[in-house]
Amino acid sequence: METGINLSEIALLTTVANFDLYKKTRPYQPAGIRKIVIDGREGMYGLDSLLYTFEKLPLSGIKWLILADEDVLFLENKALVDIIKEMDSANYTVAGIRDGGTMPNRRHNPYVPNTFFCILDFQAISGIYYRKEIQEQQFINADEFREDLAGLKVGFDRTSLYEPYYRFFLWLKRKDHKFLFLEADLLHPDTDELATEVYGLNKKRILIHTWYARAYGRNEQQTKRIDAIIETYAPSLNSKPDEAEIYKDHFYKYKLGFRKLRRRVQTRIDKLF
Repeated sequence: METGINLSEIALLTTVANFDLYKKTRPYQPAGIRKIVIDGREGMYGLDSLLYTFEKLPLSGIKWLILADEDVLFLENKALVDIIKEMDSANYTVAGIRDGGTMPNRRHNPYVPNTFFCILDFQAISGIYYRKEIQEQQFINADEFREDLAGLKVGFDRTSLYEPYYRFFLWLKRKDHKFLFLEADLLHPDTDELATEVYGLNKKRILIHTWYARAYGRNEQQTKRIDAIIETYAPSLNSKPDEAEIYKDHFYKYKLGFRKLRRRVQTRIDKLF
């Protein structure tokens, strides 16, 4: 990754559910910045991963945090710096791809990004981070957000609360933080209704999201599809990939189990009354 900003202030975070796939895509992650992994094999992802990141990870000194799933194949790393420069100069807190209106397989909320690829002003968010306040944000009022959505090319649902992590981004929007939304399209629209290419500020393809990471190595069709994308589009490597720091919440599976049990008990109580 080229200079122009302080690379020591950038980290890339991947919450990994499938380490076999991560081993194949990690060598193409941008060089020269910290690589951080959250072990998500016991079900941690989405909102839980975000909360764990802000509360537990040693990210002192990090200004910009890039979120990227293990099924993201990076192609043009300089473009990431260009996006961060734009965020810095124009005071954007979040950059990403809308979870509605942009990708044919995601027709949900157009006001928030999908976390498969997202850039956060970690420093700005850390200064106001408040878990309880975030957890209370999973709602949308009628006509709450006044954005021009006329140019979106696929369907969306302005009131969607499809993902629990929406509340994190709705919280930021309600605090008047600015979002920079990037463009994306299907990689092979005639043969693949999933694989997505994402464009940088110069409209050049910067990464491919294959989708279905959890199916890799388990579903033959999806595994072949993902492997074919990597083999076809992976850029040349010039150096040994950076090692990643790996973190895991060893109590998460117990907390998740307790949460599910509590929901089941509450459901039964609700049926009785």
